Amino acid sequence: MGIKKRAIVRSLFIASVISFSACHKAEDRKKNHTNKPHLEYTQLPSVPQDHKSKDSIYVKPVIYKKMVRVANLGSDEKKEKFIHVLLPAVLTIQNRLKQKLSRVTLIESKIARKEPVPAEDHLYLSSLMEEYQARDILDLKKRLKPHMTSLVIAQAAAESGWGTSQLCTKANNLFGMTSVLAPNSKGSYTYRVGNRTVVMRRYPSLLKSIEHYFFVIAIAKSYENFREKRWQGCHLNKLIAELTSYSEQKSYYGNFLRGIISQNELKRYDIYQIDKSVLKQIKKTTKPVHFLGNVIFHPPVFSAFITK
Repeated sequence: MGIKKRAIVRSLFIASVISFSACHKAEDRKKNHTNKPHLEYTQLPSVPQDHKSKDSIYVKPVIYKKMVRVANLGSDEKKEKFIHVLLPAVLTIQNRLKQKLSRVTLIESKIARKEPVPAEDHLYLSSLMEEYQARDILDLKKRLKPHMTSLVIAQAAAESGWGTSQLCTKANNLFGMTSVLAPNSKGSYTYRVGNRTVVMRRYPSLLKSIEHYFFVIAIAKSYENFREKRWQGCHLNKLIAELTSYSEQKSYYGNFLRGIISQNELKRYDIYQIDKSVLKQIKKTTKPVHFLGNVIFHPPVFSAFITK
């Protein structure tokens, strides 16, 4: 009975917040603007050119719908183009998580100072707590904090064969994520491995694959120690040591990731950022998805007050 009562109270609270928000919707629409990047559209070759300024750590937010063909390239060029395609998407998702973390921290500070917290902030915090299965605000922050780019690229490279695996090219699955959906469903990808059928996740874009990867790391109980060490700012090697549950190879998997990071100097990408100079203020009237050949650009949302 206690659980049902709390559920009813929670539902009434959410309903009151929605009602409150609706009353102010017309006024808010006049005030609110969305930060979206102003993208320059050019015809991209099958192997894209660099969209990062020379000697710059800022990367334009250009997101590819799928991996370009890299299988026939030499080893070094293949790796270079793989990183080129992945980097903007990884930085975009990291930026979204940082914005969520920043807003949660701001709400937390208001609560600590016993300042009035707007109803929309209460609803935002409550929704994130439920989505990320967090026990409290500190636990939520640990789940939201993104880890370094070098580790993300290394895992994507290890699981996708540097973008050459069938799972990557056919299903945009960069991290070997399995599926609980029916084999023939829209979000699944089925293929044969020896004598058995394997059902894996299918994603509409590489961006969604990376987003889901961070989400799995955020909610799975097996990565609780990983999240704790990540929050503490532990060295990369200590983080990798907590990923033994990610692969059947266990400890060998950690050594494999370290080798990829070291041999390809992936740590240099840990200081890279999305180029926010391409942002401009525009009203929410333009569709956020643009098609160009076989490439789809997803202008990332950088406003801290907008969630998916």
